[in-house]
Amino acid sequence: MNIQWETFEGREFSQRARDEARVTLGKKGNIYLNGKAYDLLEQPAAVEILYDGNRRIIGLKPVDPRRTNAFRIKPHTGKYKRISAAAFCQHFRIRPTSTLLFQNVDLNAGVMTLDLTSTVTVTRGAR
Repeated sequence: MNIQWETFEGREFSQRARDEARVTLGKKGNIYLNGKAYDLLEQPAAVEILYDGNRRIIGLKPVDPRRTNAFRIKPHTGKYKRISAAAFCQHFRIRPTSTLLFQNVDLNAGVMTLDLTSTVTVTRGAR
């Protein structure tokens, strides 16, 4: 018997996970930030979205909402915030087929880094 094991890179549901910065990218191109992630960015009104195509890393950098390349951060449900990033996703051909949860959300020199190579697919399931 030749079993082809695949390691699940996610983690268990826990209170600790809920207390951390959580950022997801939906299949329609919306980026969702929980309260901790929004606080980590220092609660900006808008961000510019950066992309390193070689490393497949998205960057969120707080900017003045009046800038032409600013993406406004809007309230969503509860403490979540939403960034409509469909134009960004289309331009860089980022096409998630389901909601992606970014692992290891980090802030480097004022830029939140989101690594597309270390994501886990998340879903609520059928309703």
